[in-house]
Amino acid sequence: MKPNYLLDYNGKPFFIECQFSADKFFNKHRNKIIKHYKKYSKEWIEKDIYNVPYFEAHDELMPQLTKTLNSIFYTDGKSPYKIEARVYVQTPKKQYTIMHCHGNNDIPPKFCSVLYTNLPKKGGGFGFMYNDEEVEINVKENTLYFFHSSVPHRPLPHTGKETRVCLNIDWFTDSNSMFKEFDHYW
Repeated sequence: MKPNYLLDYNGKPFFIECQFSADKFFNKHRNKIIKHYKKYSKEWIEKDIYNVPYFEAHDELMPQLTKTLNSIFYTDGKSPYKIEARVYVQTPKKQYTIMHCHGNNDIPPKFCSVLYTNLPKKGGGFGFMYNDEEVEINVKENTLYFFHSSVPHRPLPHTGKETRVCLNIDWFTDSNSMFKEFDHYW
């Protein structure tokens, strides 16, 4: 399926939404992710980092992620990217909804993506800054959202009993990524 683009005021891609089937991965890893997050989140939260590394996602999802990237960006058919997958687990009682960006790291990623499972019935969307205003979207399962690493964003709070699981993927590359549909790089 063709990606959906939110364009900035100059007509350049700002936020990308594309279908991405992750049910198999989340069915296999959901409970492990929650246990992993509970085990390691305290040490990361003390560093003001609210998601924790989850390396099992790299090998399992990379072929599918590469195919998705090849549909958006010009590549040589292989992935010129290195990824860092991290997980964030949010419950109604434990939520970190702080606006942040990934472009301020020592070696920032080129762009970021996020994928969700077990979405709550009320709330739990995604907020990001766009033209100096916060935009809130209701996220969907089996949808991968891409945005430039310098875009401030945050998970939105939710109510209910659900435990929301997010897989965050930062994309690192030495080269710029040219969009197929736009004369624009990330």
